[in-house]
Amino acid sequence: MRVIAHWKLAAPIGLIMASQAAYAAPAAPVADGQNAVAGQDPAAKTEKVEEIIVTAQRRSERLQDVPIAITALTGNQLAQSGIRNTQELTQAVPNLVMTSAGSTFQAIIRGVGTRGVTQGDEANVAIYVDGVYQPDQSSANFEFLNVQRIEVLRGPQGTLFGRNATGGLINIVTKEPSFTTSGAVDLSYGRFDEKVVNAYVTTGITSNLAIDVAGIYRSDDGYVYNIFRKVWENPRDSRAIRSKLLFTPNDRLKLVLAGGYSYSNDPTPMAYSPLNGNFAAKATFPGILIPHKYQVATNTPTFNKKFISTFSLQGSYDLGGVTLNSITSYQSSRAHYFNDNDGSQITISYLHLHSLVKTATQELRLASNPGSKFQWVAGAFGFLSHAGYDPLVFCCTTTTGTGIPRAILSTQEHIKSIALFADGTYPITDRFSLTAGLRYTWEGRHHEFVQTAFTTGALQGQGAAHASFTDFSPRASLKYKFSDAAMAYLTYSRGFKSGVFNASSITQLTPVRPEKIDAYEFGIKADPLPWLRTNLAMFYDKYRDIQLSATTANSSAVLLLNAANSTIKGVEFEATARAGSDLDLRLGASYLDAKYDKFPGAVINTPLPQGGNSQTVVNLVGTDMIRAPRTTFEGGINYHHRYGDGSAIGFNGNIYRTAKYYWDFQNRLTVPAYTKINAELSFTLPNGTTRMSLWGRNLTNVAVPQNLLPSTGIDDVTYEPPRTYGIALHQTF
Repeated sequence: MRVIAHWKLAAPIGLIMASQAAYAAPAAPVADGQNAVAGQDPAAKTEKVEEIIVTAQRRSERLQDVPIAITALTGNQLAQSGIRNTQELTQAVPNLVMTSAGSTFQAIIRGVGTRGVTQGDEANVAIYVDGVYQPDQSSANFEFLNVQRIEVLRGPQGTLFGRNATGGLINIVTKEPSFTTSGAVDLSYGRFDEKVVNAYVTTGITSNLAIDVAGIYRSDDGYVYNIFRKVWENPRDSRAIRSKLLFTPNDRLKLVLAGGYSYSNDPTPMAYSPLNGNFAAKATFPGILIPHKYQVATNTPTFNKKFISTFSLQGSYDLGGVTLNSITSYQSSRAHYFNDNDGSQITISYLHLHSLVKTATQELRLASNPGSKFQWVAGAFGFLSHAGYDPLVFCCTTTTGTGIPRAILSTQEHIKSIALFADGTYPITDRFSLTAGLRYTWEGRHHEFVQTAFTTGALQGQGAAHASFTDFSPRASLKYKFSDAAMAYLTYSRGFKSGVFNASSITQLTPVRPEKIDAYEFGIKADPLPWLRTNLAMFYDKYRDIQLSATTANSSAVLLLNAANSTIKGVEFEATARAGSDLDLRLGASYLDAKYDKFPGAVINTPLPQGGNSQTVVNLVGTDMIRAPRTTFEGGINYHHRYGDGSAIGFNGNIYRTAKYYWDFQNRLTVPAYTKINAELSFTLPNGTTRMSLWGRNLTNVAVPQNLLPSTGIDDVTYEPPRTYGIALHQTF
């Protein structure tokens, strides 16, 4: 397996442009990715960078032909870089930050990402798995299972993907079943008693029917120690299974039926402790325990259980000149968690909830076939969702340690949405082309709630509200090809996220306004040498009516609000090098300037001398947007040498460096700058099918805050895993 790893690189634009003279005409095709060089020994070989096909414009295209800033990673690249789930993608993609907020996981691209956590509130960075939209934030972090590639699209993708792709898109593509029997098993054991089993098998059933099955099991003892209960607080357990059935009755029709089920219990994102010992309880209860990093002092165990079922049917039919595509999906996601969020062994504040999200989607697309001069796609998308809490229990009424729950809240969010879209690319000349598209979206939301007193059952509030929203999301892109090996593009696009209700409140009955972003991007994609690929993107965004949340007293209620406006600008650079037959390098860097132009009504928390925070509402101007580091760098190396007897040795490592960034509006709660390194050393037996390896993740052992949540009662913090290491066995057949 060949893996392109990650390393840092900075190359002047002039080098990229000047190198194109050698590529004014297409290179002659050669076998096995080798080029013969005139005047040299024909046996001399020049390595080439691997070509990657993506579906960023709803059709299969070369990565270098798409006028969008994209990072594409194959399944092998992810595995060799130690990236096992969506949260760890931060280490491989410029300007991407993956964070948690309670039981939800959220992606932020170029500073654009939601902080809303209530049911019915979807992310600003859309996640798709095999073309199926994933609306539930609580299920956004999942193990990579049978992944063929991942495409991360940066910038608004509202025209073609529409729904809540304000900041960008993460498109996960899994393998299709094969008619040839094959499979693989991965076994791994690591620190904290981490055990992982990952298996995949595929085979043909008949000449036109094939099936595959993939499964994963993972467990560990956790890495957070409870100094009050004297136990490891966050043992993690997850398992998943997915299967596809491929049916190809003739050359024109293809059907893929897919289903999956997963269970996980990962309390880590809610293993809260007080950052720097700042919590109100220490003033009321002298002698209270103050935990440090990777410690908690809670008196009750935390759990975070999720049950997810997915089904989809995808079909494509070649009508001759055009192809009709259909995607039908149904998803059910249940969550049950208990969160002791006061950071102490006294029962002061907690949340205990059951939530359920059921979603059905239907998309129809009609697209031109490859080879036609005018490449276009048009379609319709329908979305139905039912989400809510049943129930959500708030605790408590005082800080006396009585632990009396305050209220029981049940909410229902009903969402309907219909969208129509069209997008096309027309070559004005052999080198110059225009892409234009438009999407119309209508969305209706119905909010219902009932809240009762926990002890008496007395009705505290009941009601319903309804709202609808519409939007036109255009995009236009000009692309100029200097040669077959280089092109430049200039793009305008708009992103739209619907207004939403606050599902955790009985007083905030007016939905927040929709948020919109107008984005401008200039990019250059060039392969100046057969073994070198370079991509550069510069962007300028105007972001309006940003939807943000703030936590009120004792971390037990969420306020949903619109920030005013922001300006976002920056630059990203990526390079991939095939430095030799055994060596691959990948480098990336980004610069981001993302600030709130004005933010009236910002909720800020100021530490009190006795512990806890005072909460005030202020007007902010010019502060940095949350979770938007000024600079990031990522890179790596993959060396793989095979011997004549079939054995091989390999080494790969990747490094990620980020500048500091903030979690609160006034820029008080800071994630300090840090560097992470992952590495693996492997040996393949002469049979060529068995590989053994030693691996390590976060070798710098840096403590990275995974979530920082301020409130009047506490500055809550949770951490990503410390240094981990282990052994692994990979067997193919």
